[in-house]
Amino acid sequence: MSAAEHFSSVRKDIKSKFISEANISEADKLPAPEPSKEKWDPRPLHVRIAEAKKKEEDEMNEIFRLANRIRKLDEDEISFYEQIKDAAMRKQTEIKNQENKELEKFRADAESLKTKPVVKSNQNLKRHRDQQKDILSGAVKIKKRKDGKIETPNVKTNPVKSLVGDYPDSDDDV
Repeated sequence: MSAAEHFSSVRKDIKSKFISEANISEADKLPAPEPSKEKWDPRPLHVRIAEAKKKEEDEMNEIFRLANRIRKLDEDEISFYEQIKDAAMRKQTEIKNQENKELEKFRADAESLKTKPVVKSNQNLKRHRDQQKDILSGAVKIKKRKDGKIETPNVKTNPVKSLVGDYPDSDDDV
């Protein structure tokens, strides 16, 4: 660094340390800072900090107290909720008892069906045969012979013979 450069840098440092009249007049035009409204507190610093901390904790507790408000139930509300609970319990036990009764009845019926043999009644079978006979009676055609006699088919003796007729070349005669 040359001497001229060194001299100019020193001059700048000295200039920055002095205030001109222009700077003073500008500062006067600006509004003066307001004095603090707080009074001087002669208490020690640790006492003031402890008080501020306590005040902040109280504010937080107040916020949480209002946010998490839990109130106790009074006797009327307690009895009402107990009545609802008891009614629900009675209904559940009633449903369970009814289900158990129905289940026992089903088991008893299933057991009785296992022990009883299944017997088909002959009467039902006869009734069924009679119904079929009535249905087929209209389907059987009655033939007339040449000599004028009416031949009625005898289903009980030989149903094929009654339908086909009496022919000499039938296999029954052989």
